[in-house]
Amino acid sequence: MPRTPRHLLILTTLTIVGCNDHAELARQANEHAARQAEQNREMAKLNQHVAEGTKRLVDADAQMRQDFLQANTELEAERKQIAAQRHRDPIIANTLLDAAILIACVLPIVLAIYVVRNLGQQSADDGLAELLLQELASEEPMLLAHAVASPAIQNHSQPALPDDQHAA
Repeated sequence: MPRTPRHLLILTTLTIVGCNDHAELARQANEHAARQAEQNREMAKLNQHVAEGTKRLVDADAQMRQDFLQANTELEAERKQIAAQRHRDPIIANTLLDAAILIACVLPIVLAIYVVRNLGQQSADDGLAELLLQELASEEPMLLAHAVASPAIQNHSQPALPDDQHAA
């Protein structure tokens, strides 16, 4: 057992006082040494508990830092995605707006080209349809005079004559 200054102080004090009983002195020294050993064991247990607590604290701190770094990495990735979207969205909106304006400008030109191309071209069906419309709309049809007893479209703008005026 290691001797401590406390042990030496007790031994020195007992020697100075003049204690003649060495057996009593040895017994007290042994009791003191046993108490000291018990205190050392308790101190070792406390140190072990402190070391375990410190290890758990360090492990928890390391885990917290790792979780923090992972959350920070995810947050940074989300921030970059939002920044890219903020950059891309106005470009897409402007492109769609420009496309709509282009269509609005080109559509009348395409319609005019279509009308001009078809204006000079008149097919036989178109002429026949026009002749038939004129024949049906006229008061005295020339082609259908024998087939139709009265014109298909009545002219209501002229007043009707009484039946006795037709006989005269």
